[in-house]
Amino acid sequence: MFLIFNLLRPNVLPLDDLGLLKAVSLHYFDGAPITGRDGRAQVAALAVAWEPWRSVATWYLWRSLDPVPVEY
Repeated sequence: MFLIFNLLRPNVLPLDDLGLLKAVSLHYFDGAPITGRDGRAQVAALAVAWEPWRSVATWYLWRSLDPVPVEY
């Protein structure tokens, strides 16, 4: 979170973030839980296509879990 929101790094993929893992599970693996090193390796392999903007993809995946739309 610090790297993404404070240092504005564009290519951060927080593989230990529960929100990211849940969103990837819902959108890419039909809700199957992502656990262990193998699951995180699958997410890392999937995220290669998002480079160099993995922080942006992470943010969109986090936002996809919110039930109420945010107005800016």
